[in-house]
Amino acid sequence: MPEEFASHLVPIIETHATAPLIKEDSDEIGSNSSCITFLPLPSSFDYNKQSSWAALASEIQGWLLALAVSPKSPERSWATDCFWMAYLAAFPDFPRGQWTLWDPRINICETFAERWTMTPTGNFAIRDSVEHDETCSDSCDACIQSRRELWEEFTRHASLFYVDGPLVRQA
Repeated sequence: MPEEFASHLVPIIETHATAPLIKEDSDEIGSNSSCITFLPLPSSFDYNKQSSWAALASEIQGWLLALAVSPKSPERSWATDCFWMAYLAAFPDFPRGQWTLWDPRINICETFAERWTMTPTGNFAIRDSVEHDETCSDSCDACIQSRRELWEEFTRHASLFYVDGPLVRQA
């Protein structure tokens, strides 16, 4: 910095107020995981089915946009990764093939989605599969394998904030 500007510099100290990471109902008492409305999953959830994952991705997207407060909160980051796990299981060939749009307020950069789609692990099994085409069904071996891996990731990741019982409701 040139010396002639030194007298014009003023240090700025940023402070951040501590605010709740999730909007909480003033009448509600309990753990933060009780505010996670997309968990537990319905008893009908089947990790092998595209429709189960698409419904979950939609529900998480709604939660992220309606309830998560700070874009930099741990819960927001956690739920964003949950969203991308569900979204990628619903559309295993993403970013190729056919997939639905998501709300652009849900970031893809520096998330699970970026890691999954840009590394040799992740969805390269789908890309390299001869059997797979853009319109495959729930019986496509490559999609089943991808969804199984994403289910394992999702269950591990969900347990970081959701501690209120089983991940899938009992029938």
